[in-house]
Amino acid sequence: MKKIIILLLVAVNSYGQTGISLNAALETGLRNRFDVQANKLDVVLAKNNITRSREAWLPDLRANGEVRYNTKLETMVLDGFNGAGSEKIEVGTKNWTMYSLELSQPLFKPGLKIDTKIATMEVQEEQAKELEKELSIRNKIVEAYLNVILKQQELRLVQESANRFREYLNVSLDKERLHTILASDVLKARTDYENAGISLQDAQQQYEGAIRALKYQLNIDTDLVLTDSLETLQAAQLVVFNIEDRPELMRLSFMKRTNQLRVQKSNLLWLPSVSFIGNYTSQFQSARFDYSKPLWSPYNYIGLKASLPLTELFKKSRREYTIRAKQIQLQYDQQKADLGYEYSKIETDLVNNKGNIMAAKNNLALAGSLYDSQLALYKLGTVSYSTLLDTETSVNTAAKNYIKAVYNYLVSYYNFRRMQ
Repeated sequence: MKKIIILLLVAVNSYGQTGISLNAALETGLRNRFDVQANKLDVVLAKNNITRSREAWLPDLRANGEVRYNTKLETMVLDGFNGAGSEKIEVGTKNWTMYSLELSQPLFKPGLKIDTKIATMEVQEEQAKELEKELSIRNKIVEAYLNVILKQQELRLVQESANRFREYLNVSLDKERLHTILASDVLKARTDYENAGISLQDAQQQYEGAIRALKYQLNIDTDLVLTDSLETLQAAQLVVFNIEDRPELMRLSFMKRTNQLRVQKSNLLWLPSVSFIGNYTSQFQSARFDYSKPLWSPYNYIGLKASLPLTELFKKSRREYTIRAKQIQLQYDQQKADLGYEYSKIETDLVNNKGNIMAAKNNLALAGSLYDSQLALYKLGTVSYSTLLDTETSVNTAAKNYIKAVYNYLVSYYNFRRMQ
């Protein structure tokens, strides 16, 4: 078991080669993760809508062609022609073929400029969504990084506990050689030492699992050593931020402006769209499909076309946009209130938990002094092994309180970083 503990110590001290701070981890993760790159493409796609709305001013040129075989020609009835009775005649030819070019150039389209503004605002909405997604990814990276720090602290305390039990066993073995200790106490010391080794293995495995989780979040496969620690995080100056700069509020603000633009567009629906149109058509009519005959006859025209979407006028309701505007404003106000309360609570928790760490650390140091004193007395034979274990219980309680304080502080730190 001694060999196992020594090997574990070596593994902890030499694990990894690449040092990485929390900020460097964030930069690495945002650069390497595939979902970050995919989210950026949503913004690119949204920008295409701006181009598409501007292209609505471009002329629309279409080429058409049609070949038709009339199995039954249209019948025209001539009633009373030249004083005679009614007469039926077939009109048309069996073969009717045409090709044409059609041109439509928008001259006036109500709301088209507003469509471009809406598309621009939707790009900003998408950028805010991307920031929200990026913030979620940053939170995962910070959580994984802080979890490694927590596991480091747990491993350190478990290692110290294992060292104490090794010392207990060594002293007990010395007493056994001098015949000044009960065999049951030696057996108890040996069992406690073995249990401490198992706990150390478990703590080591949890630490290595936390490292693997961090590497996964960063999308890297190199060995890591954290350069930030609990002490550097406590000493770091946290940046105070403006709540209104949060991407959630920015997105709602852009949604509000987009809705206002849609209201403006709805006011223009009663205006017609005006386009310049032109057409060139050549048609072929014959009883057969012999296109070599000079039976092609072209025609063409130019003109202006006005279009008014009457049905859409009844479908669109200004009241709908008004309700939507009120809904967005309520969501904005509630989100802002939630963020304000959460920020105030997290800031208070961070200060309180930082103080709790200092108190728990001092108590742990005091428990360590008690351990040194009791161990010295145990070596002299003035206290029993059971009394020494009572001291160990006190040390373990102090260690657990310290880990709890560290955990609460890291949670507060994580929540604070999550708000930034």
